[in-house]
Amino acid sequence: MFLRVTRMKAFRLRGSSMSSMYQLYSHPGLEKGSVERILLKSHALGLPISSIETEFCFNVSLSSPASFTEANKKMVEWCLKEGGHKIGPNSFLSAASNQMIVEVGPRMNFTTAWSTNCVSVLQAAEIHGVPRVERSRRFLVTSSAVLSQEQKQTFVSIIHDRMTEMVYTEPLKTFETGIKPKPVQWIPVMKEGKKALETISAELGLGFDDWDYEYYLDLYKNDLKRDPSDVELFDLAQSNSEHSRHWFFGGIMKIDGEAKDESLFRIVKDSLEKNPNTNKNSIIAFADNSSSIIGAKVRALTPAYNVDKSLPAGAPCPLVDHELDMDLIYTAETHNMPTGVCPFAGAETGTGGRLR
Repeated sequence: MFLRVTRMKAFRLRGSSMSSMYQLYSHPGLEKGSVERILLKSHALGLPISSIETEFCFNVSLSSPASFTEANKKMVEWCLKEGGHKIGPNSFLSAASNQMIVEVGPRMNFTTAWSTNCVSVLQAAEIHGVPRVERSRRFLVTSSAVLSQEQKQTFVSIIHDRMTEMVYTEPLKTFETGIKPKPVQWIPVMKEGKKALETISAELGLGFDDWDYEYYLDLYKNDLKRDPSDVELFDLAQSNSEHSRHWFFGGIMKIDGEAKDESLFRIVKDSLEKNPNTNKNSIIAFADNSSSIIGAKVRALTPAYNVDKSLPAGAPCPLVDHELDMDLIYTAETHNMPTGVCPFAGAETGTGGRLR
């Protein structure tokens, strides 16, 4: 891992009309509290850092650079500018002695949720030809003494998540990673039978059991009469997993050869339905993705049509102060695990499921 250490005046990083990517800088970057927490953590780890200043860098990718005019760039700048922040094509940070500039941002192989939202906003503003915008964070670090390479690495570990982010050693020119997809592999089920499925299951960690082997062997050998691809089997392993299908949790339960009337799912749900006190407190239970319990009445701003039923729902209207029933949501969705797409917010259900 390398650091970009800059000791020069603010400078312009690409931005010619023919470039496939250009940068906009916004200052200040992180909120004061976030900077203070980084500084406190640096001190706790023994780093002689006296101050930290930050800015954001918006890396704007263009699909047709030649047709993207200066007026388009001004519109992008207007959309990205936050109130009270300075924004422009030049960095607002410059490093002197005992200072360094470090830049971290998203890895290239995933378009972040932030980028998706940003592109949607630009398209709503009729700004087209911008397929992706990623925001990196730049840190101007001042220390009482020149930091050693080990100390620099320690600081970098504080300011980014290495699973989803990386250090930018130079200004980005493209979001292309240079990674080439692995060719599709055909699994010789017609020739080798069950053994071929066992081999690919071990290789890709598909977790097939005896039932899976029998089912997929019959499907491809006797029904489809062809070999499956590794892509198909990987997809089937996820789609038909316990996580997605709940074969075990929702299936017929047999104990000592005797089929039971209730599945494990049914037994768990009965704990709510057969308890009248709990049932009164539950607004949503065993529904998809979350549950809700009774909250309280809260005064809040709400569209006037929620109060005056004579107004057409969804139409433009003023906001009014009104008392609303606000119930409490308890998220208990199994997709909420760290992923490359949205690790801190819990991973959007669809994409998180595919990555699994």
